[in-house]
Amino acid sequence: MAHDAHYHNAKLRSLATVQPGYISGQTMVNVHNPNEMIIISTWASKEDWNNWYGSDIRRDYYQKIRDALEADEEIAFYSMATMK
Repeated sequence: MAHDAHYHNAKLRSLATVQPGYISGQTMVNVHNPNEMIIISTWASKEDWNNWYGSDIRRDYYQKIRDALEADEEIAFYSMATMK
């Protein structure tokens, strides 16, 4: 199961890398549960992320892998902290 998840994550990230506004991505795997991952992607703007999230490419690929996931994806937005 973990191997499939890693493969699909890599495929989805490769699709994202060519989208406008994509800067970088990183995947972290829980050392106690290799089926649990956190995927962090950096985008030029929230609008660029929203365009990717709503794209047919992402939606179609996510539908293909959704049944293989143990849980639905959880999405949260963060920004860089600034020191004042």
